[in-house]
Amino acid sequence: MIQQIRKLNKKRLVSVVAGFVIGLLLLLNHFAYVVNKGKVLPNTSVNGIAVNGSIDHIYGIDSKTIELRYNDQSQKTNLKSLKISTNSKAIADEIAGSHEYIRSIALFLGKHTYALELDADHDVLKEELDKLFEISLAPTDPALSFEDGVAQVKQGAPGRVVDTDELLSKIKSASVSGELVDVPVKPIEPQANPDLNATAESVNAKLEKAVTIKSSKGNYVATKADKVSWVAFDGLAFSFDAAKILITLRQVQFVKSAKWSNINAAATQIAKDLGANKDSTVTVTDALPTALKTITYCVQLKNVNTGELAGFKSKVAQVLADSRGWSLGGKVRFAAVDSGCQFIAWLSAPNDVAAFSPTVCDNYYSCRVGNNVIINYDRWVGATDPWNAAGGSLSDYRSMVINHEVGHWLGFGHSNCPGAGTPAPVMQQQSISLQGCSFNPWPTQTELVSLANKYGL
Repeated sequence: MIQQIRKLNKKRLVSVVAGFVIGLLLLLNHFAYVVNKGKVLPNTSVNGIAVNGSIDHIYGIDSKTIELRYNDQSQKTNLKSLKISTNSKAIADEIAGSHEYIRSIALFLGKHTYALELDADHDVLKEELDKLFEISLAPTDPALSFEDGVAQVKQGAPGRVVDTDELLSKIKSASVSGELVDVPVKPIEPQANPDLNATAESVNAKLEKAVTIKSSKGNYVATKADKVSWVAFDGLAFSFDAAKILITLRQVQFVKSAKWSNINAAATQIAKDLGANKDSTVTVTDALPTALKTITYCVQLKNVNTGELAGFKSKVAQVLADSRGWSLGGKVRFAAVDSGCQFIAWLSAPNDVAAFSPTVCDNYYSCRVGNNVIINYDRWVGATDPWNAAGGSLSDYRSMVINHEVGHWLGFGHSNCPGAGTPAPVMQQQSISLQGCSFNPWPTQTELVSLANKYGL
């Protein structure tokens, strides 16, 4: 009986003690809950850095001020401004959820570690850092340059950019600790271009090529400085710019008091020759002045095969437009028209020449009657014996007879040889005799001056 009573009292004692212990634990749990409500529990760390105080500290990491330094400059900012996102809210929510009673005791007694993670678009982060410090600098790649008229390779220089991986690591720590962050940068090496040396050598060789501009007022040999000024390059490739060559040609034209008709084509040719690593020689031609007087003419055949028309028409046009002839270097323009012309150039069968005027013309020579300039077909194809005997060419005879007969229409009579060995006036009857002069298909200076005076040119 006594033993049974002792066993019963022992069980009651154990129950009392157990109840007391459980009550004490519940009391301690409640105490921990009340004391740490809204706070970071003891022994809590983020990224290995101890934190304490209000949970709002964790919630506010994204807006927390951090100080960045680059060289001697410093700027205050925060993760939001840098477009960096974190898991700080998830960490804070987990800490806040730890205030459940049973879990609260466990957290209070143990260590509580959390890992803060950062996420950012690295290109955007670089842009934000450049707004603060202007860090990014593009590398300068090797390029070609001119110094003292010599093409050479200018070595490149490295650039720099923010090392965003290292920066995020530093900011991860500083966003918890509040420490100053030195912005890390890394170099960007320039791009190598092994072909530039060969390009420079090629250009230097081309600059040694001779360039000669020939004109009626003397030749001009381009200088090294001229050729250097013609070069166009973008730092990687060279070329010779026809537009820049044209500037030089216009300057030479001005100095020579000239005006050249093919100046653009000459500039293009020089650029092409130099680009091909060749010497360049171009001939520029004097531009004709604006015509001050226009004379119209027609071309017709009289009992001559129509197959002769094209050649006759072309020769007449060529002779009348030639600067050595009655055009006075372009002051007089002879214009071919189909009708309503001031005179008609005829290529006539010999037996029909006299029909224009029996008193002026015959079937052997050419002639002019009124507004009709008549070229005898036999003379056209065979010239005359005196001309041939003097060694004159058929082409020159045709030029002479056209100029001679048109000269009659312009109002000139016949002339005589002014002296043995001198060029015959075009108005001399060279078809009959040279009278000691040399054959000459073009008007002499005296004849041209006479025409200019007649027209007031």
